[in-house]
Amino acid sequence: REFEEDPRLGDLSYNIFFDQGDEIAKSIRKLGQTGLWGALFATLVLFLFLRHLRMTLIVMAAIPLSLFFALLLVFFGGGSLNLFSMAGMTIVIGMLVDNAIVVLERIFRLRQEGFDGTEAAWRGTSEVALAILTATLTTMAAFLPLIFMARERQARVATRELGFPVCYALAGSLLVALVVVPLATRLLARRVRRRDVLSFSPGARAYRISLAWVLEHRLLSVLVFLLLVGLVPVLLKRIPVVQESDRFRDAPSLYVSFPGSTSTRHAEAVFTDLYRRFDASWRRTNEIKHIWYRFDRGGGVMRFFPEEGSRRTKEEIEKAIAERVSRLPGAEINVGSIRFSKEDLEVRDVRVALSGNESALVRETAEKLKTFLRRRLGDVQVRGNWEEAEPEYTIGVRRTLAVRKGVSAARVSATVSWALRGARLRDFAGSETEIPVWVHWQRVDQDIESLSTLRVPARGGGRVPLTAFTYLSQGPSPPVIRRVNGRATAALIFRSEGEDPAGMEARIRNALAEFSLPAGVEAEVGSGRESVREAQGELLSAMELSVVLVFLLMGVLFESFILPLAVLFSIPGAFLGSLAFLILLGRPLEMMGWVGGLVLVGIVVNNAIVLMDAIGRLRRAGVGRLEACLEGGRLRLRPIWMTALSTIFGLVPMLFADPRSGGGSWRTLSVVIAGGLFASTFFTLYAVPLFYTLLGDLSAFLNRIRRWVLASPPP
Repeated sequence: REFEEDPRLGDLSYNIFFDQGDEIAKSIRKLGQTGLWGALFATLVLFLFLRHLRMTLIVMAAIPLSLFFALLLVFFGGGSLNLFSMAGMTIVIGMLVDNAIVVLERIFRLRQEGFDGTEAAWRGTSEVALAILTATLTTMAAFLPLIFMARERQARVATRELGFPVCYALAGSLLVALVVVPLATRLLARRVRRRDVLSFSPGARAYRISLAWVLEHRLLSVLVFLLLVGLVPVLLKRIPVVQESDRFRDAPSLYVSFPGSTSTRHAEAVFTDLYRRFDASWRRTNEIKHIWYRFDRGGGVMRFFPEEGSRRTKEEIEKAIAERVSRLPGAEINVGSIRFSKEDLEVRDVRVALSGNESALVRETAEKLKTFLRRRLGDVQVRGNWEEAEPEYTIGVRRTLAVRKGVSAARVSATVSWALRGARLRDFAGSETEIPVWVHWQRVDQDIESLSTLRVPARGGGRVPLTAFTYLSQGPSPPVIRRVNGRATAALIFRSEGEDPAGMEARIRNALAEFSLPAGVEAEVGSGRESVREAQGELLSAMELSVVLVFLLMGVLFESFILPLAVLFSIPGAFLGSLAFLILLGRPLEMMGWVGGLVLVGIVVNNAIVLMDAIGRLRRAGVGRLEACLEGGRLRLRPIWMTALSTIFGLVPMLFADPRSGGGSWRTLSVVIAGGLFASTFFTLYAVPLFYTLLGDLSAFLNRIRRWVLASPPP
């Protein structure tokens, strides 16, 4: 609008092909809509379980109250409502009712047993307070490594923006469950009949029978458990690993490089011709909305931006580009996003890095290796990360003549600089803006022959012709020297469309073994997968730390070693379910999927904590171990499935969200969390009681050995 209203820009035509503000606003709106649909689905799940409108409304009140609590903390903490904070609140919506479900279910079970409203509210809340406190703190503890362990600044900011709102909302849900839910049940649900709550008796009886069989056949059950856990690395190898997408950086691209050097005018003509080749009909066929390019004398890049909602994949567009421009006289063409730095390699790129003490030798070896590998590998794209030497003119000073005429080399340099570039004066202050002012020598044009007319001031006064004591020569410019750890480096980047990067890397290694490297030059082969592995390794370290923090926190709150250790056996099931769902839905494992795996560590132990809390209470009441496991599982079966399904269905809208609705793939994140939580619920109901009994037997055996050792008389 400002362009249109400014009369000075009347003849200017412009086209907005990317507005990051609109993209962010659109993403936030989509995430907000996804969160509302998730809350609706979670409400329907709870109503189907509870079949009581007031009970459902009491539980669902935890969502807006917890989010309001989180927004208050974000606001007073100086945060903002951005893409990542909105995504965190969307992910956590289904989890905000977990604590309220556990409290309300226990209160209403006591009401059904004959307790009045006040006593049931007090007793029910106190019985599960430790369990939900532990579950909430363990979930928050799992986010701590995600928030503080990211090494890259941008990743650290993103994870903090995602993690803090989640922790705030979970703290709010705990407060609502301990304060609001008991009060609401006392005031809004004065009478409770048995038919008011969906009977879970058939399912509870079936679960009790199956759990009894598992506990009676513990050896076979352990073997089945180990077999299922052993599938995790097998499934992980079958899932493709990809990088997060970036609309601008990862757009289909055409790279052009000019061997040696050319004029800017020639480069402009080349790119103008290229632009015309991709005419309107080609754009319509390939659903291209904008074409952007930049260039200089050494080459340039042309990027193609598809229409919004285009069904054409990046690979299909790049293939069409290569067919349209197969070769260009006097230029080298590469199609695709080949990048130069190690950090920016794509997963499908392979990088050969040469290093040595002499930069000239490294550069020469890299040129020879480029030719050798291109001949050996066949149809591959290859580029070097060095700039081609450009021709330049050198003005040499004849020292003897210069001294005789009283002219210094510094005076020559200043005079030529003033002649060619001019000098900047103070800015002219206009009515609305400041205008830069430059002064130039009018007699000197941008022409090398015009330098012969220059005269250089001498020390004794007067001016001396430049040609009287200098000579002019032409040659290549000095190369750019790249050094890593004090050694000169040069890199070749390879890509082969349709070929597995691991296979191309193996071919490069085999060909490199036949190439004779000069003494002092070393070669290292790597790929874009290494950067992904580094990021995965960082997240795995964070995941390991999360497990340790969760275990220590449960040990402190439960004052036990066996109970927390048994709870941890629910975690392998989460990874198995996540990988299985990714394969079933055909989703790749993006970096946000690894973040989802880290989040799962804190989520999946919640149901196991609630189950072990019930078993521990029955044991302390004098109930036998087997009966405590069976009865505890029966009592917690309904709240466990209610919390799991409410969280899963709260993520359903995100499963079908547009993958371009944020900086990462929220779809992959939701698949990992939903699939992992679904599978881990079965592990919680069966594996946790199983290993609780096994660890109890192991503890008893070690205690007997300890007592026998202490009771043995000294020799």
